[in-house]
Amino acid sequence: MTTSDSLPPQTQAPPPSQANLHFAMVGLSMMIAREQQGAHGREMDSWTTFPISQAPAMRELITNPLLFRVILSMLSSNALVSASSHQTEQGRKRSPSEDLAAHARKKQMLATPPPHRQRQTSHSQLPGISTNVVSTSLPESVCNHQVFAATVLYSVLQHMDHWPIELMKVFAEDAFGPRTWVDNEQCQDLVSNLQMSLCPDASDEAIDAASSVIADEAESYFSSLISGSERTESSPKSLPPSRVVISSQKRTPSAKEVRTQSMQTEAMDDSASSSSGEEEVLESAVREVGTITHPYHDVHSSGILNKLLRRSPSSNRRIRSRYLGHNLDLAYEAISDALTDRLSSKAKQNSRLLQALPGFLCIPRIRCLSSRHLEKWLQSPALAGLARHLLAQIARNLANEDPPLPDDVEVIDNVLKMKLKANQFSMHVENIALIATRLPTKAVAKQIFLYCLAGETTNGGYVVMDPSPDHLEILRSVYTIFDSDLAAQSLASAMLALASHSTQYLSRSMRLVVNALGDRYDGFTFTQSIIKSKTGVSINMLNESAQLIFQCAMLVGLGNGLEDKLASKMLTLRKAMLQWCVTELGRTYYDKILKEERSRCNSSYDGTGVVVTGPGRAVFDSYLDGSSRDEIGQDDTIPEFIKKVRCLLFLNSASSNELAEFSGHEFDAEESECINFCCRYSYAVDDELLNIVLESPNISPSTAIAIIENLILGCSSAQENISISSGVIWKVYELSEYVPQLHSNVCKEDLKLPRLAHPCLWWRVTAIALVVCSLSSHVGITMWKEHPTLRALIKMTTSQKYRFPTADCDDVQKEVVRLEEAKVREKEAKIAELLFAPPSPKPSKTDDPKATPHRPPDFRHGLRTSARQQEKKDRIFALEQERKAAAIHAEQMKLRRHLKVLQKSIMIWEPVQCPRKPPKESVDMLLSINETFNMAEKFRSSIEPDFLLQTIGDGRSAIERAYDWLIPIISLHPEIIHRLQPSATCFLLLRAYGAEAGKSNRELIGLSSPLLSHVTKCLGGEFGERHSLLALELLLTDIADENADRRRCSRKVLQQAIPNNFGLCGWMRQLKFATNAKSVVPLTIAYVCRALAYERGKVLSVFILYLHEYKKFLIEHELEDRKFNYIGSLCALISTRPLPPHQMLQHQATTTANATSMTWKSATHNNTVSTTLQRGAKTY
Repeated sequence: MTTSDSLPPQTQAPPPSQANLHFAMVGLSMMIAREQQGAHGREMDSWTTFPISQAPAMRELITNPLLFRVILSMLSSNALVSASSHQTEQGRKRSPSEDLAAHARKKQMLATPPPHRQRQTSHSQLPGISTNVVSTSLPESVCNHQVFAATVLYSVLQHMDHWPIELMKVFAEDAFGPRTWVDNEQCQDLVSNLQMSLCPDASDEAIDAASSVIADEAESYFSSLISGSERTESSPKSLPPSRVVISSQKRTPSAKEVRTQSMQTEAMDDSASSSSGEEEVLESAVREVGTITHPYHDVHSSGILNKLLRRSPSSNRRIRSRYLGHNLDLAYEAISDALTDRLSSKAKQNSRLLQALPGFLCIPRIRCLSSRHLEKWLQSPALAGLARHLLAQIARNLANEDPPLPDDVEVIDNVLKMKLKANQFSMHVENIALIATRLPTKAVAKQIFLYCLAGETTNGGYVVMDPSPDHLEILRSVYTIFDSDLAAQSLASAMLALASHSTQYLSRSMRLVVNALGDRYDGFTFTQSIIKSKTGVSINMLNESAQLIFQCAMLVGLGNGLEDKLASKMLTLRKAMLQWCVTELGRTYYDKILKEERSRCNSSYDGTGVVVTGPGRAVFDSYLDGSSRDEIGQDDTIPEFIKKVRCLLFLNSASSNELAEFSGHEFDAEESECINFCCRYSYAVDDELLNIVLESPNISPSTAIAIIENLILGCSSAQENISISSGVIWKVYELSEYVPQLHSNVCKEDLKLPRLAHPCLWWRVTAIALVVCSLSSHVGITMWKEHPTLRALIKMTTSQKYRFPTADCDDVQKEVVRLEEAKVREKEAKIAELLFAPPSPKPSKTDDPKATPHRPPDFRHGLRTSARQQEKKDRIFALEQERKAAAIHAEQMKLRRHLKVLQKSIMIWEPVQCPRKPPKESVDMLLSINETFNMAEKFRSSIEPDFLLQTIGDGRSAIERAYDWLIPIISLHPEIIHRLQPSATCFLLLRAYGAEAGKSNRELIGLSSPLLSHVTKCLGGEFGERHSLLALELLLTDIADENADRRRCSRKVLQQAIPNNFGLCGWMRQLKFATNAKSVVPLTIAYVCRALAYERGKVLSVFILYLHEYKKFLIEHELEDRKFNYIGSLCALISTRPLPPHQMLQHQATTTANATSMTWKSATHNNTVSTTLQRGAKTY
């Protein structure tokens, strides 16, 4: 026994023997058994703390460092090796052949103990030491020692929630080694608690702060207990009690450091001590135990023991985790150290080790150490099966954390780099896919993709190489596991890690990857990830970054999917690329562009006015202008920047020189196909795309307009590619604003300047707006209403009459527009003089204020001069005055010319003011843009709104003004006829039937059939009663015209447009049967009555006849209130034109009879008619 009363201090210990050792073991076990029975006899549920003071043997075990160390060493593999040695004499060296490895390689043979020695439970009772033998390869005494130690330790430690780290280490040593007591059923209570501690459940891991403090104190306590035993072994009697107390209570800064120091001290003691058998160590330890007295009870006071033995909510569970918080990490380190020693030993790594490892794979370091040897184990025929199972378990036990643990990163790296046999490749791919399933994070995906894209070099780095088929198969299998966005982003990160090599090579590798992935490849997300990663790069890396982005975006053409989604995805990708351009490239070129713009502004202004810098010379060059697109700014920096933007946004085809110069190499057939594919879906423009340009602070206004022009230029091929609102157009106009930079001594409020603009930029923006109006009908409607200048340009483009005022204006409207334009120009001239004119010169002091043009300044009254001298002075003075006047005039003319030039460089910004006349320099630009976008045809074909009809205008006079340019249009597009106003169609048909010779008349003759069809529909009421009446009124107007040709053409149109079988002017009878006859007949009566004054013969007779029928129609339908006086009209005709009626009455019997009948019926009631008839009779 180890208590002070077991052996007197003066008594010498007996010689070492197995009997003494067993006697001490039996005595300790008996006392612990008695104390345990006494504890079970009390009510344990009522305890808050285990009464350790009532159990001296248990207290001695956990307070005596040497005793604790001795019991713990019985479980250690070192004790196993010593006890298994047949060398029992002191001082005899151990042979390497007798090491643990020799016994571990042997097959375990389980022996069944006699029936009377079999036990029901492992640690419930301690009557003595069991003689059950676990393995025949080891001595029976060794196994009994281990069962004794395990039983004693569990009997004492079961009341604690926190166990010593050293116990976990000896457990791991035996588990990785001979497994003598780990597999022993009598030790399962201790083993089960240790195994539960390897992977604690959630309830055990969630500890509060108080439990964490107790765990740290427990670790410190057991560390000092073990280190105290080492100091006692070296010199137990040399230290006084006070010194022992100080040494035992001293705590190192870190528990991990304490354990490290303890391990180093143990190694030094083992190397300095005798290498004889372990039995000698045990016996000497037992002898020295009797010399240990109670000072250790003072060192390890009851206060800390009460904390360790205090019951917790989990104390009711017999098997639970005994290592929590920081102690669990220390336990993991101890297990990892044990496995490291096992793997580094000379012992052969057999199947027993591989069977034990899966139970420890919840420890990250164990997974890492195991993965280092997997390749060797998989290549071994004897271990390949267990190694495959171990590999799968390693993959399943990886911690699902982001970022992954460093040990798991090494595990994945080791698994990826394994060189296996061909028949194991599928298994390799499955486990890599299992890793990806277990850790679906970006870091893991990047690590796997990087391995698939690159090969490992000797120094552990990566070098770009063409992916092998096996690597592509791994990449394809893993890519399908990850989320599509995550997979694309991870692939982009892996590609960026290899981006230091040529982009051409990367493009080739990526094409192999894309072909391998097929439809699974999401090139849009991949390229967006590349763009995001290349944000904020240095200036030196911009060109390489731009080329890399282009190469990656080009691969979208390989992994194309459904075409209905490609346009929207490509638009999103182009937005990201444009954002990168205006941010990264724009920041690089911004200073250069501003410097060039300032130099151009200063070249045309001498700085004599109130502004510091002028607006610059107005240059109306636009990228929309196809004729001058290649000549824009060859000497400045804008084209260099714009070329890169055009290439990155796929606005150039694969055969363009710009793209070849940008990429630095010629494209092969596959690359050209990819580029052209991207170009087909790279022409869409919307508000968000333009806002990226408008809101960027890194580009100048002229650069922004140039980018927008190139974006709009791509929409020339397809009208549906554009989706821009009118609000964005107004924001684009703000780019053209000119803000004068005034001198410091000038107050801006005093000048009262309106918003000014650069004319060249203003008209370039207007050209952009004009193009957008031709491509987008809803923008066109808004701009037509709100933008007078744009409305005038639409009219010019539609009619192809580039004149100001526009061709649809009459004389009054033209005069009004001219006056408004003159007022605005006059206002701009005053603003230019206010800003740029030099200050007026102050009068010189030498000038005589009394001098006049006729008197020299030195003339004084009373001065006597001759007439000759005075005449000479006057002549000289007059010449001097003329010279000064000429100089002043020349200076004024020079200033006027200078101001006129500067006036062309500014204009009033307001777009909603009166229509502005396009400058001469902008006309060529507008003509070229019209040819590029075919705007005239787009405006003419637009139905909602119908720009053609709005350009023509309403009324006969508007149609007559539009006749010259309308005829060629309807000749090319006869389908336009059905969209024309009825009055316009009637007028054109009248011209087609006219007698005037000429080309336009010949063109209309060919269009007479569609025109006649449209007029027929109009008169028939197909387009509504209103249009029917308007068309009929226009034709009836010509019926009553004094021009005989007009009357003839009108009658012809009406006769053919209103089908009838009534002969000459049968259309008049047919009108009575029209659906809207009640409206048509009165209108016809009004114009036909006026036509009676010009017609004669049969036409006059028919008119009179049908007027008679119309009179009956009015009476039948009770329309007498229309006040049509048939007799009065006839009498007026006879009175004004007696001869034509006389001839008519002689040859037309029906007409004579009707007229006579109606006349005599009315004569008796109307004296006026009688008088008229008498006057007419005299004439006849």
